[in-house]
Amino acid sequence: MEEPTIEVLIDLYLSGAISPGDKARLEQAMATDPAVAEMVHDSQRAYKALLLERNRLLKEKLKKLDREDVPPQRNTPRKWRLMFFSTAAVLLLFMMLHVYMSPQCIARRQLIEYPISHVDATPASTEMKRWDEARKSFVNKDFEMAIQQYLVLAGEETTPGHFEARWNILMVQLAAVGPASSWHMAMDAFMQEAPLPFSTQAKALSAKFSSPYYRFFFGPWKDKLSSLKPRLI
Repeated sequence: MEEPTIEVLIDLYLSGAISPGDKARLEQAMATDPAVAEMVHDSQRAYKALLLERNRLLKEKLKKLDREDVPPQRNTPRKWRLMFFSTAAVLLLFMMLHVYMSPQCIARRQLIEYPISHVDATPASTEMKRWDEARKSFVNKDFEMAIQQYLVLAGEETTPGHFEARWNILMVQLAAVGPASSWHMAMDAFMQEAPLPFSTQAKALSAKFSSPYYRFFFGPWKDKLSSLKPRLI
């Protein structure tokens, strides 16, 4: 654990929250370093000045309250406008967060555009065109077509891009039906078979949708399947 700096020790010293060990360290530094001693004295004077000013303002406010009866404050049109815009800003922020954390947006951010094994391939190659078509189907929300295309791309386990395609199928399912129990089961099966970093990413994503934070803000998803019934992964 890092030792607190001199500035932190001075703040603790002035507030009376410093430990005996840190107090001894600060006093030793003051005794051996004139600059530290001057810094402490300046801080003490500034701290006392702030306390005096705060006490003065507090006394004046108390005297004013004793001298006059304070009428109830009314919400002026300006205050109403301020309250309206503040409430609108909070609601807008909440709506943006809700959209950003929705299953469809998360799935779109997690979708793999091309597998690592295809990075050096030319854009006009057949495989690259297939990956691009599958991605476009997902973006256009043609989830059934996207799953069929990624199933073809997945092929066998030895096929290049196999686990990337399986991951994308899970993302399409997430966008289509949300994090239902069937989706969690498919993710668990994927975690058991997939190598790193897919297994780690799958575990983190599954935990996010199971967290109390997500359930509180977005509510439980109904455990049901849509008309889309892709092959189990």
